[in-house]
Amino acid sequence: MKKASDYLHPGGKFSRKSISYNTREVQKKKDITEATIDHLVENGMYDGDRPRYRYQCPTTRPCPFVGCRYHLYLDVTNSGAIKFNFYPMEPHEITSSCALDVVDQHPEGMRYLHIGEHIRVTRERVRQIEKEALKKLAQHPEVLEYMGTKETDDE
Repeated sequence: MKKASDYLHPGGKFSRKSISYNTREVQKKKDITEATIDHLVENGMYDGDRPRYRYQCPTTRPCPFVGCRYHLYLDVTNSGAIKFNFYPMEPHEITSSCALDVVDQHPEGMRYLHIGEHIRVTRERVRQIEKEALKKLAQHPEVLEYMGTKETDDE
């Protein structure tokens, strides 16, 4: 039986534990991020503060704010570990960097396979994540009512 990592990295094995950067690599990544932010500030596309709302986001893509909760480059696990979703790619090499942009591009919805390609998981894992999220939403009927979903316990 194949693991999800076999599908995501068919050419070789990548262990998240083995990802390490030396000082030169970290400085290079920092310089690229600072240059991107400086470019945005100079062109009036960014005011210097980290955006808190969607309308404050810079219009250029890929988005330089990898710490944003909607950025697709990395995730922080419950234990506090950082998981790189697009290793060995850099943040500026990703074509779709923001989950909100992906939603805007596909208002009719997407198939599990395409969602999995964006977040680097299998379509079965996407289905499992959706099931878990809907289960959590079912605990809050006011959210389901707001969304227009009729999956409440009253029926």
